[in-house]
This record gives sequence, C-alpha cells and structure tokens, in this order.
Amino acid sequence: MMYLGIFLLVAAIGALVWGFLQQKKMKSILAAPFKKTGDIASNPQAGDAKGTVSCEGAIQASQPLTAPCSGRPCLYYEIEIKQMWEKHVKTENGMKKTTGKNSAHTEKRGSIFRVNDGSGAINVNAMEGIDGQLDKVFDEKSNRGYGQVVFGQYQASVSPIADREKHETGTQCIEKIVPAEGNIFVMG
Repeated sequence: MMYLGIFLLVAAIGALVWGFLQQKKMKSILAAPFKKTGDIASNPQAGDAKGTVSCEGAIQASQPLTAPCSGRPCLYYEIEIKQMWEKHVKTENGMKKTTGKNSAHTEKRGSIFRVNDGSGAINVNAMEGIDGQLDKVFDEKSNRGYGQVVFGQYQASVSPIADREKHETGTQCIEKIVPAEGNIFVMG
C-alpha cells in the first residue's frame, strides 16, 4: 500500500511539473504579437520587446528535405534509434527477465522555408531545431542489436551496451517530421 502511495505522489508531482511547463509555453505564445507575414517581412521590428513575433500561413518550400527513413518531403525531421535490451535478475522468486530501451542515436535536421498568408512571404529557419508537434511517419524494429543498422535510406552505427548484464535484442527507429505542405504556425 505504501508503494502505491509513493507512486501516486510521484505521478502527481510529474503532472504538476508538466502542467506548469505547458502553461509557461502557452503564456509565451499568447504574449508574442500575431502579425501578417507581409508586415513581418516589411518591418523587422514587428515583434515584442524581445523580438518575438508569430504568424500563420501556407508553406512554400523550394527545396524541402527528404526524410531518410520514410522518404517523405519535409521541412524538419528527427530520428531516434533506440537499443532494446533484456537482462535476467535474481529475485526471491527465482530468475526474472526485465527488458528496456536506451536511446542509442538521434539526429535532427531542418531547412529554410517560406511562410505566406497572402500578404507577402517571410523566411523561416528550422535548421537550429523546432519546438512543436511533429508527425510520426516511421516506426520500425530490427533484430540487429548493435553495429550498422539500416532503416529505409538511413544508416547509423550503434555501439554494444557496456553493461555486461544486459543483452541487446534489437533496435527501433522512430522518425518524426514537419510535412512540407499545408499551413503552419510559427513563432520566433
């Protein structure tokens, strides 16, 4: 019963922290003035005191990236390769198999594109990363636990696990993107 109480306390604290961070993010979004893309393009001082401004419009990507796993055109992608493992632990009831995943490799890549709401286009640089909702377009597992792994057109080298008690059982590749079509909200 005590463990359940501790678990619920930790879960409640985690939920409070997550809620606080989400509220802080929403305040910054609401604080940034919303402008037309043409106004931002013609007036570089269109933002607030920190220089932050937001807008929304149609994506104009002259040279979109190609996400290497899924092959989809995108403005930005993130790839994470997770190494799956198992180990056997001695318990009072005998040997027990535990499993888990570790992040073994990540890659993030963005491009420069334009956003236009009809009043004039502005450039957006996603090369330094983004903070937003990404579409999960690829999730595949491989039985290869380490070494060279290949997912679609993407290759990575995964090192063996240093912990001798753990045994690699495979890898999982997850690719998330911002598609290169449609409308997008940007703030920066």
